[in-house]
Amino acid sequence: FKIWLRGFYQDLIKKNPGISGIEAVEPQVDYSWSKEADYNEESNVNFKITYPNSTIGGKNWLKFRAAGLTNLIGIMSEVSHSFGKSSYVVQTWTAESTGKLMPHKTIAEHTGFDFDGILNLKGTQKVDYMMGEFMWQQWVAEHGFGLFFDPYAWTRSAAIFFRDFVGKRSNPIVHLEVSSFNSDFYNVSPTNEEFAASILAIRSLGVGIDVYDFAQIDQKKSWKQLKTWH
Repeated sequence: FKIWLRGFYQDLIKKNPGISGIEAVEPQVDYSWSKEADYNEESNVNFKITYPNSTIGGKNWLKFRAAGLTNLIGIMSEVSHSFGKSSYVVQTWTAESTGKLMPHKTIAEHTGFDFDGILNLKGTQKVDYMMGEFMWQQWVAEHGFGLFFDPYAWTRSAAIFFRDFVGKRSNPIVHLEVSSFNSDFYNVSPTNEEFAASILAIRSLGVGIDVYDFAQIDQKKSWKQLKTWH
C-alpha cells in the first residue's frame, strides 16, 4: 500500500503541476473510536516483531497503529517536497464535555491520528502546515455548554493552546467554519456575529486562518465578517 500511495501522489502532482501541494484531510484509523481497527494479520505480525512482549490491543498496539498513519503522512510530505510542493494536514481537535480540549494522546489512542507524532516528522517528511479545526458550535451541539458559552473566549483559548503546541514544528493554521452542527439534543447554527467573534479571537495570535467554505459563506452572506481578518 505504501508503494502504491507514493506512486499515487507522484501521479497526482504530475497530472496537476499547478497545485500548491497535497492536503491530508482528517486522516484516521478508527473513525468510531472503538479501538476495533486494525487487527489484520500482516499488521499483527509486524506489531509482534516491533513489540514481542506486548499484547495486541494494548497501549503499545495503539501507539503502533498511530505510528503507521504518521508514516503515511510522512510519505505525503516527502513526495510533495520532491516536486517543490507543500504538505498540509487538517484535523479536528476534539473537546471534552467541559469545553476543555482533549489530550492529544487520547485522540491518538482512539483515532490513530497523532498530532505530536506528525509534528515531530523530520527532514523531507516534515509537514509544512498543520491546521487544527476549532469549531465551538460543534461541541455546543454535542455537549450543550449552556447559555453562557462564549465563542470568542473558547476559540481564542483553543487557538493559543494549538499555536503553542505546534511551536516551530510547522505553520499553525486555525480552521473555522460557519457550518451548522446538529446532534440528538442540540442544533447550533452560528450567527454572522459569532463567526466574526471567532475570527477576531485569533487575529492577533500570529496564526493563519482556514475557513470552510466559500459556498456557505456566500449563502449566509458572511463576507463582511470574513473581511475582519484584515
